[in-house]
Amino acid sequence: MRAIVTGGAGFIGSHSVDYLVARGDEVVVADNLSTGKVENLNRIADFYRCDISDYKRAGRAFRRGADVVFHLAALPRVPLSFKEPYLTDQVNHVGTLNILALATKYKIRRMVF
Repeated sequence: MRAIVTGGAGFIGSHSVDYLVARGDEVVVADNLSTGKVENLNRIADFYRCDISDYKRAGRAFRRGADVVFHLAALPRVPLSFKEPYLTDQVNHVGTLNILALATKYKIRRMVF
């Protein structure tokens, strides 16, 4: 199976990537490293440093297609959403719309959110 994991350098994302790689799946990680860490990245997975709110750059991770997208990228902290509401909206809402649009464009039929 080929999987794309957005937020794959974060806590949940990196553990998901490790599990998928251990199963023998081909994994692509898309993460901007704003909250994730380089040391969390699985060396076997392909890594694209990109922000999901940038459709064109995020699209690079989707070019080879996939069987499933695990969408785990977000700015999840409530205090940040009050301090930076436009940034939070851009990543969490627009970014999710971009992931859905890219999945549609590249005919990826399954998404875990």
